[in-house]
Amino acid sequence: GKIVNGVINGQGKINYPDGTSYDGNLVNNIPNGRGAFKHKDGSIYTGEFTMGSKNTKGYWKHYYYGNDIRYDY
Repeated sequence: GKIVNGVINGQGKINYPDGTSYDGNLVNNIPNGRGAFKHKDGSIYTGEFTMGSKNTKGYWKHYYYGNDIRYDY
C-alpha cells in the first residue's frame, strides 16, 4: 500500500499495542476490504471488512485443544 503522512491506503499490516494485528486492505489506516484480523488468543478472522467492522463474508479459525476449528461468519 501507499503510506502518506503516516496513513496507509492499500495493502498493509498493522500491529496494535494490545497484541492483535490486521493484515489486508486499509483505507486511511482502517481495515476495509479483504483481510485477516489475529486476536491475542491466536484465533483469526479472515474475510471482508467494512470501515473497520467485520461483515458477513468471512470465517473464524480457532485453535482449541490442538484442533483447528473453522466457523463461517
